[in-house]
Amino acid sequence: MVNARFSFKDSDYFFSLDLDRETIKVLIFAVSQDKESKKIWILGESSRYLDNFGELLGNPFSPLNFSESRYSAVDGAIFKEATRNAVCKTIDEAIKAAENNLKKQAGETAKNNWKKRITQQLKAGLINLPADIFQAEIQTYSFSRPRAELVINKKEAAEIQSFVLKEIKEKSRQSFAEQFGCPPEHLSFASYRLIEIKIDGYKVPEIFGYQGKVLEFKSLVTSLPEFHLSDTREMVEDYQCYAGNAAPKRKKLLSVKTIHEAETLSFALEGKGKTGLFIDVGANWTHVFLVRNSQIEQIAEFESGGEKFSRALSQQLGLNLPQARILKESYSKKLLSEEGRVRVREIVFPELEIWFKSLKSKLFSLQTAGFGPLLPKEIFLFGNGSELPEIAEILAEGDWGDLIASAPKVTLFYPAEVAKWQEENKIFFEDITQKINQPKNTNLILLCFYG
Repeated sequence: MVNARFSFKDSDYFFSLDLDRETIKVLIFAVSQDKESKKIWILGESSRYLDNFGELLGNPFSPLNFSESRYSAVDGAIFKEATRNAVCKTIDEAIKAAENNLKKQAGETAKNNWKKRITQQLKAGLINLPADIFQAEIQTYSFSRPRAELVINKKEAAEIQSFVLKEIKEKSRQSFAEQFGCPPEHLSFASYRLIEIKIDGYKVPEIFGYQGKVLEFKSLVTSLPEFHLSDTREMVEDYQCYAGNAAPKRKKLLSVKTIHEAETLSFALEGKGKTGLFIDVGANWTHVFLVRNSQIEQIAEFESGGEKFSRALSQQLGLNLPQARILKESYSKKLLSEEGRVRVREIVFPELEIWFKSLKSKLFSLQTAGFGPLLPKEIFLFGNGSELPEIAEILAEGDWGDLIASAPKVTLFYPAEVAKWQEENKIFFEDITQKINQPKNTNLILLCFYG
């Protein structure tokens, strides 16, 4: 139910875009504010599968056949060419949807040209990229002071923090270079955020004004290869043409920012007292965030997701990929006959067991890395693949071994929950599309609130 009407006056327009190797999702949203609060308005949405544009690229590469190497000129060219048309068209369709929704809200006779207004005044784009080209990690660094009894003054605090930042970035540069398989000098740091400071084992808000010997810093760092960053910005900023056809000239965006899901989740969790495993089952990759007392302690990902289940249905039933996706969605919504449900489950479950084994392997690596003998027993599940009922089932009833003490509680993580968390911060939420309150859209809403 829509509780309020959107007003064009004093509103800024943005879009959030979630892009992986299979799907593109876009939300058009506006932010209005008064002296006491802010409000986020979801105005329009659009999504599509990336492989729908394969035949429009004019080159022999399918957008789903990426190079095995994470860092190569071919991979970069395919990523850019395979996504540009689809991204531009999806943004344009989301703006058109926003126009239709606003006209409907204002009345059928409204003469406002909302599309022109939104297009010309779109201020920024917030983008999350595929997990194999955009990485996040938690880095820690310990610094020992020679004179523990002295209070840290402003000069010493600045010098220590500058030194620690340099050291953490260097550690991350080497780590990311190994993950991406590229030279360290070709990496770009998208963000650096200090998330925890301890002095002699005690948490402190800052180091200035405190005494102590051992200073421990924990940071969230995100990075991607430089050419992917520049290609992404160019692709989104220059969205005047799509699918080979000229579109009306638009004002370029004031800014385009790549934001990792770890950043948006960390922001949303602040002060909420949450502990658990947050699992985002994407199309091709699964992200895992280990959270204790609202702080992300570790991040992991592995290459498996909803597309694996679609491909299993495609191969065993002789369907093309779009048909297999429709079948999977119908199954998730319980629209199939009993015979159909049994057959789909028979095909999907072996792939799901492989996914669960990969998840446990990643969690075991976190456990052995010193993050506690037992992992949190509450699981928050979201992402494109999360609506397949067997995923929640295997998480709740599967054999966890020594990873979790008892059967975990599994909760679908909805956009409405993110919105509820932000109300105490005087940030409110209105979805005039009435379409986005599904776990597959939670990452987009996290982007909106972060922005």
